This record gives sequence, C-alpha cells and structure tokens, in this order.
Amino acid sequence: MCAFLISLSLITGLYLYFKVVPVSDWSAQERSDIQNMMMDSLDDAFLPDTTNVVSDNPAAQELGHRLFFDRRLSASGKVACASCHKPDLAFTDGLKTSVATGVSKRNAPSLIGSTYSPWFYWDGRKDSLWSQALSPLEDPAEHSGNRSLYSKLIHSDELYKKSYEEIFGIMPALNDSRRFPRMEGPFITQENQKIWNSMQSEDRTAINEVFSNIGKALAAYQK
Repeated sequence: MCAFLISLSLITGLYLYFKVVPVSDWSAQERSDIQNMMMDSLDDAFLPDTTNVVSDNPAAQELGHRLFFDRRLSASGKVACASCHKPDLAFTDGLKTSVATGVSKRNAPSLIGSTYSPWFYWDGRKDSLWSQALSPLEDPAEHSGNRSLYSKLIHSDELYKKSYEEIFGIMPALNDSRRFPRMEGPFITQENQKIWNSMQSEDRTAINEVFSNIGKALAAYQK
C-alpha cells in the first residue's frame, strides 16, 4: 500500500511537472521514468475486480462518466465527483483538505492508476474501487446525500433510467413513496435511519442494489 501511494504521488507530480515543462527540456532519465509508469504499459488483467462485472462495459463506463460530473449527486446540488477530482489537476483538487458540502479531514488523492490498487483511501479502508466511490456520496462533509436520493435520481431521469436498465436490469418502482419514502441529507442522520428501518427488508435491498450499481458505473468510468 505504501509503495503504491509513493508511486501514485510520483505519477501525479510528474504529470503536473510535464504539463508546464516543454518536452524538449526533458532529460533522458525523466523520459525513461515517465515511460515506465505509462498506464498503457500495464497489464489490463492486473488486479482485476471480480466484484464488478461491468468494469469493462462501455455502456457502464459512459453512465459512470455522466454521473461523475453530475452535481445532482449531492444534497446541495452543487457537488460532483469532479468537484474534488478535477481532470485538469490530475484528478485532484490541489487543496490541502478538500472542500465540498463541508471541509474534509484529508485531501483528494489522484484517480490516475487507481484501478491498479488493491486498497483505497489514504488509510486503505476500502478494498474495491466501486465501494470507495460510494462513501463520499453519503459523507456529510462531501456529497452529504443518501442512497435513496441517488437511486431516485436515476429512476426519475429518463436517460439515466434507460441506461441503467440496459446495463443492470429493470429498476424497482422507486416512485412509490409508500414503499420508498423520501430521505433528506446524509444517510447516517437519526431521522433517515428511522425512515430506513421502517422500510421492508426487500425494499432496502432494492435500494442497496441500485446504489451499489451506481458505484460500479463510477468505477467503470474511473478505470
């Protein structure tokens, strides 16, 4: 894990450095270093995620791409994944501690090469790219929403719903407010937990499946 983070930091630093230094000024050693760390030099079969069967599905990658830049994936409607993982900053935000709906305790690591890591977050507390992608969505300091909110967004957006069902199958009837009541704010609030626990077990499972598939689409794009 430590070796991976060091390599990832080096890749990010080289990326930012070479954006401003003309190619003609690169040394032979710098050219060799960057060539050895090119993503296309790595084996696509390296560390495959057997828990995400859609990681190489172009339709899932496209859905994940749209979701990654969609600010509606937040309680405020102002924060997207790309808010803290900016493509023009090597998918970081350049800040000491990231700012979204609140202020994070840590900075946003680069997503470059993330698919080749066996662990995610700076402390390695997630073991798949798709499960990592879900945590910020419900974090009060990041997207500050909940799985019901995001699942209902997919269901209510005609384009999202069509894409989702072509990839993952028919969605549950999330517009049925008796089975799937509206939840506001972070998932972990006392009120949301009360609403969640009042739902039927099979309906909670249905929401969890949609939420998990959102993460898998995001991971497919990041890969």
